[in-house]
Amino acid sequence: MIVMQHATSRAMEKAEGLGVSLVATRNTASSTGAIGFYAKRMAEAGYIGMVFSGSFPAVAPVGAKEPLFGTNPIAVGIPTGETPIVLDMATASMAWFGVVESLLAGKLLPPGIAIDSSGAETLDPKSALQGAILPFGNHKGSGLSLLVEVLTGPLIGASFLGTGKGDWGNLIVCLHPSLFGDPHSFTQSMHAFVDRIKTAEKMPGAEEIFLPGERGNRMAAHAASSGMLEIEDQLYHALLAKRGERRRKA
Repeated sequence: MIVMQHATSRAMEKAEGLGVSLVATRNTASSTGAIGFYAKRMAEAGYIGMVFSGSFPAVAPVGAKEPLFGTNPIAVGIPTGETPIVLDMATASMAWFGVVESLLAGKLLPPGIAIDSSGAETLDPKSALQGAILPFGNHKGSGLSLLVEVLTGPLIGASFLGTGKGDWGNLIVCLHPSLFGDPHSFTQSMHAFVDRIKTAEKMPGAEEIFLPGERGNRMAAHAASSGMLEIEDQLYHALLAKRGERRRKA
């Protein structure tokens, strides 16, 4: 996460003078945290930011029963002149931690999320962690996951397909709207773009049309204002136990 913070800053510094930059990281732990955080940083500074993140094998390509791809998330941040649009999504049908969270909470997985080590569909998160998570959207998600695997592995000289090197890669792309014209015109266009989507005719039962990241932003704002964050009971008690363990060692 520290490395990605530096890499995001470097990407914006380079894009400031050139209009576009690509920055890669490698030889780090697989977890970068939520990569939408870095995309949002770039968007808030007026850049279009794209982040691709490789990770340890957890996802089976379509037709395979062994995990080869990471959950391989993609994040894109787009400035609007107001609150940025931030898409942050795993190319897997569920993020790896989502499966772990289900295990901690004693909950079953939804159908179509994972397979066990024999290749049979499973709703049991423990069996899923011993088997593989499935790509979202079948072959489409599998193709996107493959793309991220290439961009964060072979392209930049980091681990890929569980090669065992253990150094995971990330790729950051930073674009300034002035690259193709007047940035003020881009902002005006984005205002019209957002307004048209938000005012579209709604389906029955839909109270609001959400842009990517909008629902999460509201949840985060509510947590910050209330000072409370809801987590699973099992996770809460595990954290308390870990805190007690660290205090005993100290």
